[in-house]
Amino acid sequence: MLRAFQLGKTSIADDLVFPSEAGTPICPDNIGPRDMELDAQISSMRYLLKTERMNDGIARALLVIFKVLAQTEDPRLMPGLGGWAEELMASINIGKLNKGGPVATNLLIALERASPGYLAAFAGKCCKMQPGNICSIARAIKKAEGSQSLLLQQMLNAEWCPPEAKTLILSFFRV
Repeated sequence: MLRAFQLGKTSIADDLVFPSEAGTPICPDNIGPRDMELDAQISSMRYLLKTERMNDGIARALLVIFKVLAQTEDPRLMPGLGGWAEELMASINIGKLNKGGPVATNLLIALERASPGYLAAFAGKCCKMQPGNICSIARAIKKAEGSQSLLLQQMLNAEWCPPEAKTLILSFFRV
C-alpha cells in the first residue's frame, strides 16, 4: 500500500491493503515470512509522518492493517504493533479519516485483548493527542473494561482531557 502511494496512487481499497500471497485469509501461521516486508512498511510510515506526506487514505489503511494484525493475537507481533499504533495515533487526527474512530477503537480493543494492560499504559501517553483520538481511546476502554472503569474516571479527572472526551466519558457513566 505504501509502495502504491510512492508510485503516485493516493488511495487503495481495504481488501487490497494486505493481501495474502496464497489468496487466502491472513492468519498467524502465514505472517512470519512477511516480517521483513512489514518492517519496510513501518519505515515508510515513519518517513511519511516525518515529511508530513501522510494522507488520510494511507493513515486509515495503516489503522486497518494494524487492526487486522492485532486481531490475530499473535504474541510475536504485539510489542512492535502496539508501539506502531501509538506512534501513528499520536501523529494523525482520527476525526479526519473516513470511519477512523471505529477502526482505531477496534484496533485498541484488539491490542488490549492480546496484551492485557495495553490500554492503561497507552491512556497515560495520550495527553497531547487530538480530541477525537482521545475519544477513541475512551471508547476502547469502555468496551474492554465497562462504563464504570477506574481508568475512564482517571481520564475524566485529568487536566489534559479535552472537553469532547470529558462529555463522552460522562455519557458512559449515565448509562
